[in-house]
Amino acid sequence: MRKLSYLSVLVLGTIISILSSAIYADPPMPPFYAAVAKLTPEGKLGQVVKQEKIVASVKGAQAWRVAYISSDISGRKTVVTGMVVAPTGPTPAGGRPVMSWAHGTTGTAQNCGPSLQLFL
Repeated sequence: MRKLSYLSVLVLGTIISILSSAIYADPPMPPFYAAVAKLTPEGKLGQVVKQEKIVASVKGAQAWRVAYISSDISGRKTVVTGMVVAPTGPTPAGGRPVMSWAHGTTGTAQNCGPSLQLFL
């Protein structure tokens, strides 16, 4: 009976170990972000250094993932990512209003950014 309980503990421990390592595994990085990770932040603040058109799920909209030069809390240049969404069709007289939205913290892992979401 003791051998069975030791075996059960060993099997359970192995399963927990495998599952916990899978939980902390880094998800695969999409090609856009893999390329961005290799970029050096050379250029002016706000300069777009990479862009990728994506399919917008909202009718009448077009969208792009963008990587651009920003700065961190210490003022050092860094490359960050975001998303640009714009309406399709002719621009009305007088132009369109522009809205900028900065999300709060969504997590520190690479896959937490809103621009990584599958459905825009």
